[in-house]
Amino acid sequence: MKNRAALIFSLIPMLLTSCGDGVGNRTFFIDRTEEVSFTFEDDTAAYMNHAYYKNWDEIKPQLEMGVGMLVILTQVTCGHCTRFKDTFVDYCKSNSIAYGVIENSGKTYETYQEYHRQVDALNEFYGYKEGDSNYIQAGTPSVLGLNKVKGFEMVAGAVTSSKLQYELKRFVTYTNIYHTRTFSITSENTLKYILNTDDADSVTFYQEELYPSAKASRKRIDVIDYNLMDEEDKASLFAAYSITSYQPLVIYGETKIDIKNDLDGAKSLIGNYL
Repeated sequence: MKNRAALIFSLIPMLLTSCGDGVGNRTFFIDRTEEVSFTFEDDTAAYMNHAYYKNWDEIKPQLEMGVGMLVILTQVTCGHCTRFKDTFVDYCKSNSIAYGVIENSGKTYETYQEYHRQVDALNEFYGYKEGDSNYIQAGTPSVLGLNKVKGFEMVAGAVTSSKLQYELKRFVTYTNIYHTRTFSITSENTLKYILNTDDADSVTFYQEELYPSAKASRKRIDVIDYNLMDEEDKASLFAAYSITSYQPLVIYGETKIDIKNDLDGAKSLIGNYL
């Protein structure tokens, strides 16, 4: 009995330090996109071509909202990155993962400095300092799990497909929230929300009303990332919904509700859909 009690007490520190730290827990909710499966004539830059979030400036607003994601650190002249490219991108295609990329795009001093500026900004976001155990190094390739609260390296180096799958299964749960910056590929049968990370009301609604319920739902939701769209797609969006400027619309079928005009109606539409 004495030995058993000693064993229990010896496990308590381990339980306290491991609970919720991401190790062995599916603590990262990762959103989807169909755009990872777009094809490119030249796929030598596959990491960047298939990434949904193209740099830190696109990644940061998502983290601030509480969205989780995978981010690959890579450089175009890295042999290990080249070997890992198909493994990582094919995995993301198979699971429709909206991943981000921070890439050193060349051999020059300027590209090196820009790459490290982004990695430094990532560490600064979490308050990580060099020498800390959780400090994110700039080594490539490296697969990071990031959300608003924490970020850490899940996979380092050009690992095999089975190793990548094993490590990500330990940490990740995939949502049915599909992001798009290409309006034409949204599904006709899903609820949609036009999100603009530059609009405070739009972000607050997403954070407090839509995302908490949607990330745990089995029903697909399309999030149209307005601030990531090009001008042509914005024009198509305006024409489709008979608007002349950005509006934070919740849309389902023929129903469209501006959250600024009818917040309760927008909440009800989401609740009935989910």
